[in-house]
Order: sequence, then C-alpha cells, then structure tokens
Amino acid sequence: SLIVAAGVVIPTMNVDAGETNTESGSENVTVYGEAPVKGKYFDYTAKLYVTVDKNNKILAVEDAGTDYGEGNLTYWENVKNGLNNKKGFKDAFNGLDESKIDTVDTITTATFSWNAIKVAIKESFKQLSAKRAAITRIKEYQPASAADQNVIDAAKKYCIADINTATDVSKLDKIVEDAIKEIDSGKLADRHAEEKLEDDGDLYPYTLDQAIAA
Repeated sequence: SLIVAAGVVIPTMNVDAGETNTESGSENVTVYGEAPVKGKYFDYTAKLYVTVDKNNKILAVEDAGTDYGEGNLTYWENVKNGLNNKKGFKDAFNGLDESKIDTVDTITTATFSWNAIKVAIKESFKQLSAKRAAITRIKEYQPASAADQNVIDAAKKYCIADINTATDVSKLDKIVEDAIKEIDSGKLADRHAEEKLEDDGDLYPYTLDQAIAA
C-alpha cells in the first residue's frame, strides 16, 4: 500500500518522551498568526507559525499553509525567501522580540504581503500566554494513581506538540484534557494516523516514485 501523510511543516519542538521537563528547548513555544493581504488584484490571508524562546525572542517564522492564489506565487516567494539582499520572513525576524517587528525593512516589491507578515507575527504573540499556560499544565500533571510512565511521557509529548500546532487557543483546554484522560486511562489514543490507500494492481509495475506520480 501507499502511505500518504499531509500537513504543514513547522519548527520541530524538542519534546522527546521522557525529556519533557529537562530539554534546553522545552521552553520554546510555537504560536500562530494570520493577517489579510488585500489589493486590487489579490485577496488572501497570510498564515504563519512563529516559534519563540523563553525570552520571547523569535527563533523561526514558517508558512502555515498560506493559500496565496494564482498569480501571487512570486510575491509570496519574495517575502518568504527575500529579495535584493533583504531577508525574507524565514530569516528576517529571528532574534527579535515583539517590539522590534516593525523595524524590519520592507521588501518593496511585495509591500502588501510584507505588511501582512508583520501583522500576522504580532498577532501570533497574543497566543503566547495561553499556550505557555497549557504547556505548564500538562507538564506538571501527575495522575492520582500509579500509571505507566511510558504512557505519561508519550501523552505529554503529543500534547505539547498539539498545543504548538494549534491555531485556535480556545481548543487548548480540550487538548490538555484529552492528554490527561490518556494518562489516567493508561492507554494512548490513536494519533497521527496516516491515510492508507488500497492496493491497486495497476501500481505494481511502478517504483514508488513512479506510482506517486501516476
């Protein structure tokens, strides 16, 4: 069978099971922000994941699945990767805190998109307190009765990853509650399931790459 997994790539949080409370990067948090990009010939929403450290300094900014539509690819690539010796959003904001976001030079050939990037990053900072509180809550949770330590570690790892990828902070309580239920039950829920396609005899003559292309 072919196994297909789809998703948005964001900066990886270092939260391996068993090391949730001790890793040096465990205080990093990924937050989500978006902002409209509107002009005479375009109308879409810039969507970003922003990872910050314990001092609220930006470590990384990544595209969170922005649908920039037809005709806007060049502009989006310019604001993402940079142009004319100016860094794109993947690098331009690294090391800055919220107060310095507006000081970054504009990429003049994509002004609307670049301004939206700044707004989206500032919006993402509004999630920080809620996400930090949720992460602290699951880290500190201990079951009332004896539980499998492997289940505890794995549930906390998955919970922190889900908190970091959440775009809506109103869902954080449920994410934490679900993890607590797993810990208390001693059994992990089925997570990160991959979509499996049924075998098709027509695919057998192909290599994997050829089958995917077909």
